[in-house]
Amino acid sequence: MNRSFAEYTPFCRGLRALVACVMLACIGIGTAATLADELPLWAKRMDEKTAGADERRLSDEHVKATIHVRSGARHAGADGTERRPFPSIRAGLRAASVTLAEGTPTKLKIGPGTYRESAGVLDTRDGLVRSTLLIIEGAGADKTIFTGADVVKAEDWVDVGQGVYAIPWEHNFGHRSPDWGPEGYLGHRSEMLFVDDYLAKQVLVEAWSVRREGKLQMGSNSRLVYSRHGVRDPREVLTPGTFGVAESEDSAPWSDRLYFRPVKTEDLRTARIEVSTRGNLLRVDGGKEHLVIRGMTFTRAASQRQGGVIGPVFLRGKYEQVLIEDCAFTWNNFTGLRLNSIDYLTIRNSRFDYNGDGGINMGPNRYTLFEGNSTSFNNWRGHWGNYNSWAMGGIKFHDTEFNILRDHTAIGNLCPGIWYDIQCEHIVVENLVSAYNQRGLFFEIGNGPYYVDKSIVAHAQKSAVRTLITGPVTFKNSIIYNNSDMTEGDDQTPLPALAVVYHPREHSWHKTQRLVRPGLNLYQNNLIVGGPDLKMLVMIQPGHHANEHAYAFRYIGEGNRLFQAGRPNGEPHFGHVHITHDGHWRKQDGGYDAFRSWLEQTQGSSDAVTQDPRFVDPNRLDFTVARNSPVADDDDLPLRAIDPTWYDQVRRFMAWSAWEVFADELGYEVSARED
Repeated sequence: MNRSFAEYTPFCRGLRALVACVMLACIGIGTAATLADELPLWAKRMDEKTAGADERRLSDEHVKATIHVRSGARHAGADGTERRPFPSIRAGLRAASVTLAEGTPTKLKIGPGTYRESAGVLDTRDGLVRSTLLIIEGAGADKTIFTGADVVKAEDWVDVGQGVYAIPWEHNFGHRSPDWGPEGYLGHRSEMLFVDDYLAKQVLVEAWSVRREGKLQMGSNSRLVYSRHGVRDPREVLTPGTFGVAESEDSAPWSDRLYFRPVKTEDLRTARIEVSTRGNLLRVDGGKEHLVIRGMTFTRAASQRQGGVIGPVFLRGKYEQVLIEDCAFTWNNFTGLRLNSIDYLTIRNSRFDYNGDGGINMGPNRYTLFEGNSTSFNNWRGHWGNYNSWAMGGIKFHDTEFNILRDHTAIGNLCPGIWYDIQCEHIVVENLVSAYNQRGLFFEIGNGPYYVDKSIVAHAQKSAVRTLITGPVTFKNSIIYNNSDMTEGDDQTPLPALAVVYHPREHSWHKTQRLVRPGLNLYQNNLIVGGPDLKMLVMIQPGHHANEHAYAFRYIGEGNRLFQAGRPNGEPHFGHVHITHDGHWRKQDGGYDAFRSWLEQTQGSSDAVTQDPRFVDPNRLDFTVARNSPVADDDDLPLRAIDPTWYDQVRRFMAWSAWEVFADELGYEVSARED
């Protein structure tokens, strides 16, 4: 059993906490003691029995047939044996469908090389194809590359003048967006052009306008309708290093071409220039049991925002017992990997980085285990369309039950880093590093319980940690750090490092879904620290008088250390909502004394202390502390330095993507943004 679960101890200490327990019991949530006793049980059961795939069923020892694929192999006489491998993944997958239909556990072994193809569709509607083990295994993520891009030869480029070159373009991807998507045009496009490993900036060559019609789910969302208004002269709109497409057939002489203006003309001869032409690389239709995908990279797929489940890998139907490990899903136009309707899933030691939308989008799913993965530097395409939230994250979970997220890295996403949204239950997060994202860790509209231990959540544009309309949350032995000076709302309310919020959604379709009952928010032995620019450290908002559930909301803190560098003596600034004796809510903003008073009146603990942890360099993600730090001997805290190469990658990616949010903290200059 994981040490963190075994060390969990009951937290009812003293009369104040006892009063809170009694009140919780009276309203039907259960006592705090019961919660403390039950939490290790459900977490332990997830860890040892139910979370993730049963890898005994997915072992190589079950394989009875191996089909070989090797890039560059001859077509003539290929039969999938090691001596005469198939030259394409498509041919290998077709052969695998035959052995699976016979009930033979099969491995599709794909050799090193770059595969520029779409593997087609594995139809699993046959019962044996669906239930029989299939292992799709490459030679390693750095060796077996499955790409949606094709190489453009130097002689294919046609000089159209003023440093601009063109090739024929017949793909007509168009604008593809869900109806609630952004109006920014580049946020909907699918075209990508790479110069060696550098993604060129895209510019609109065609002129477009957009209008909204009708109303969709909630708020101001409405259907997007686009209109094209001809083509602009690409020689006038392209700057060095940019490209664009003209799809319309009635815009002679510019139509049906992709235009590129290289930084240097010799790049056409000396660089490897690739253009993405395929949106889906591997597709399984009909659902499947017992599937392994291992040791491959899926990259440069021209996946589309509309119908975004069809990404580089598309798993359609109901799935059970799935293992994805040692893979990379990088530089795809939309989401790296979209997973729906999967039970017993393990994703391990894989990267979902540099995708145009989120890294992973998943749900509904049950019994999932994520270990040692990265979802970083995502949503550059969405950002170019002014779309940094709503439907994506480094990982965006929804309707996910029984999930463990362990040893995960989410850095530099132009969207939330980790987002559990809409009816997520029984969630364990351990050893997470989430930094330089729009939000760090976000729990929203779910009954939980949520359990977070030994994690670092730092440097968010908005709140580093935010819980909104949730059941029980336990957050312990972690570092919460932020330095954002951002405010929001008409009253310019500062965004805190930690926001604990419960309120009704009176104007949301979510209120018609499963009722989310408020639970106990327990924060134990955390460092909650604000940098010099942060205006508010903690905000606790349990609702308003019209919300009958708000009275059941509870916050209890134990042994937390609080510090805000920009305040006198580091005393934190707090924002919270206070219930008065007449039953109404009064907003209060204040310093440490006001917060202590509020905690005492609402049965929260008041043993938090103001202490500077003396981090070495939080901007560079070095959360080790000086020798004279008051927490230097606290072995339960994640006092460590993140690999400095992450810091360098963040600076380069933020500058390239033109996200100015962290420019001052990281010291980079934003690239010009093409609209």
